[in-house]
Amino acid sequence: MTIEDRIVLLLKGLLNDDERWQEFDTHAAEPIRSIWTAVDECGLGGHGFWERLHGFTGISAQRWRKAFTRRQRATPDMIQAMAHAFPQYAFWIATGITDASNGHVAPANVQAFPERLHIEDPASTRYFRKALTLMRRLCTEGRTEAGDAGPHICALERTRAADHWGESAWCDAAYRVSRSEEYAGLEVLWHEREKARRRRLVSIVGRRRAAARATAASGTPRRAEAALRADPRSSHQECRDLFYRPPADCYHTRFALEILNTAPSELSVREMATLKQWLQDMQDDDRLTFTQYLEFHGLDCHSITPPAPGQDRYATTGLTDDEIRRFVRLVRSSRRAATRAETVAART
Repeated sequence: MTIEDRIVLLLKGLLNDDERWQEFDTHAAEPIRSIWTAVDECGLGGHGFWERLHGFTGISAQRWRKAFTRRQRATPDMIQAMAHAFPQYAFWIATGITDASNGHVAPANVQAFPERLHIEDPASTRYFRKALTLMRRLCTEGRTEAGDAGPHICALERTRAADHWGESAWCDAAYRVSRSEEYAGLEVLWHEREKARRRRLVSIVGRRRAAARATAASGTPRRAEAALRADPRSSHQECRDLFYRPPADCYHTRFALEILNTAPSELSVREMATLKQWLQDMQDDDRLTFTQYLEFHGLDCHSITPPAPGQDRYATTGLTDDEIRRFVRLVRSSRRAATRAETVAART
């Protein structure tokens, strides 16, 4: 996954947020503070999303749309704008991985790996935001224009002489800012974050967390932690699990990893036979999993299971023989199309 992929995923998650927008001053001296308010109070989605994003970031709506549709690459100013607006995602934006126990998470619409925890830490986010505000204040106190590359680098750069490091030109400004009440607030937020972090770690990996996991494993019903139906491939995990914990007896998870991650045109004879048997024995939420598989690979679900007026279908019934035959024909057609495309590519 590239950094452009991550920007697109973040924008997609924000764009799909249908919460109602309130009016904010798009000409504020600190537009990032306005976008923080927008995120906290009412989300970012809805009509006029790109125009508001332009107002908050100073980057044109057209450039944001082009980056989203991949007609241009995300530029450094776009990446910085997203990292500053959503500092809890900044580590993920830059690296593609998370450090969730320290507040560095991925957006909820992203499959995080190798960590899987998505729950944000508000105390860490407040600390990140205050640190960003103070960094901008240092730029103002240092009286260096951001666009003036040479002096700006010199102002930031520490130099090494003999066996010690000399501070940068901004050292005096940094100490002036550090005497402010705003800077003292940063230290307060850090202590609050550390207290919250200890509680957070207990809920993720502490003794109480281990006891809760053991209770769940024993078969004792647990209170649902989300109103939404869980994906059957991950329903065995708690929402506060930091790491992936594949169960030894989870047939659906193994099947998804072995078969459903393979494109239809690449299915072997053995995999196709396994898939046909699975389609006959569908249960629980298998139909949802199969539908997602078809959609991911660009196949038309209705060409396999055409909707019949007045007829309800349930996952536990599996697919009929006719429907399985339609799927097999669709796979063969997909395979032939892939082969033709490879032939044309080889000739050119």
